Amino acid sequence: MRAPTITDHPTEKELQLLSERLDRFNRISTNDRIHHPGTEDPGLAFDLAVRGSGGVIVGGVSVSSVFDVMWLEALWVDERYRGRGIGSWLILEAERVAYAKGCVGAGTWTLDWQGAAFYPQIGFELNGIYDGYPAGMTEHVLSKLLPSSDAIRRKVEERAHRNRQDGFALTTNPTGEEMQIVRCGLHEYCVAHVGDEMNNARINVRLILRDERGELIGGLTASTTIRILALKGDLD
Repeated sequence: MRAPTITDHPTEKELQLLSERLDRFNRISTNDRIHHPGTEDPGLAFDLAVRGSGGVIVGGVSVSSVFDVMWLEALWVDERYRGRGIGSWLILEAERVAYAKGCVGAGTWTLDWQGAAFYPQIGFELNGIYDGYPAGMTEHVLSKLLPSSDAIRRKVEERAHRNRQDGFALTTNPTGEEMQIVRCGLHEYCVAHVGDEMNNARINVRLILRDERGELIGGLTASTTIRILALKGDLD
């Protein structure tokens, strides 16, 4: 009998089947709440942005949800407007929306030169630190329960009130072009701190395990960021 084999050249049909089986496993294991709130991956997903007095985007946030937890996908504030509470304004508004739709917590990860000192100021607690990145960088994983405390909300609202008086406005329906400004701004910020590491090409890993009959019995997908391999999904 031929032993099972692993290939790094799966077919598109096999990758689709792997994704479907993993999603089915997750749904069964979580009593069909893996994408809650929402019905499809990534569950609840929305963007928020802040415009300056001239209507120019000065910051934005993108969030998704998994199993009742809001996940911060991206956060950026123009360096000219940092220190005004715009980042915390965006995050707490996102948390308010997510909580109203059923989320009970929020989570994020950040590198030491990004928001490691910022997130605890708005109620996030450190869950762990990974120090395997190049050049001594560390990744911080943080989370919090929703809603935020009254003290945090009052502090952020006071700063947001002053920003509104100065002509800043938070929008719940930024355009795709406006969110592209946010993504480009975040990328440029990362390049400024990481330099050539951002030029390392992303490596995608796709492995499929086939049985002796050539049928799919397992597999995984992963990719690299700053030379760190992150597992996206697996099934065996």
